[in-house]
Amino acid sequence: MKKLLLSSIVLFLFSASIVLFQISCKKIAYADTPMPQVDGLKQLGKILYKGSNGREIYLAAYDGSNKQKIGFAFPSPTNSNDVVENAHMSPDGKTIFVELYSGSLNKVRLYSCSIDGNNLKLVLDHIDFSQSSGFCGAY
Repeated sequence: MKKLLLSSIVLFLFSASIVLFQISCKKIAYADTPMPQVDGLKQLGKILYKGSNGREIYLAAYDGSNKQKIGFAFPSPTNSNDVVENAHMSPDGKTIFVELYSGSLNKVRLYSCSIDGNNLKLVLDHIDFSQSSGFCGAY
């Protein structure tokens, strides 16, 4: 009877050690959710920002190096009070969308151009700024 009791205890401890070992070896990977990837698109490593005068757009690397001005000229009717409100790059990095705010009209015009500033086109005209919080991106 004593041997049966001891063997039961040993078997119980052996089973408990296997369960503890399995729990401690559980493979769980905790990671941040990555940005969704679209086939053929990759991170460009570029930042797009507006200049201090409010009418210029610049492109640079993430670390601020390789700064270059995007040279474009807004067509008429723009005046000196019109400023760039927002600028966004398309996911493929080939097109820039620029939101030009006209304070005198309280209206916004949305333009697109290629990454070098050429091919400037009016996309949306006279967006009522009081009813819009602004352009949010190109997806």
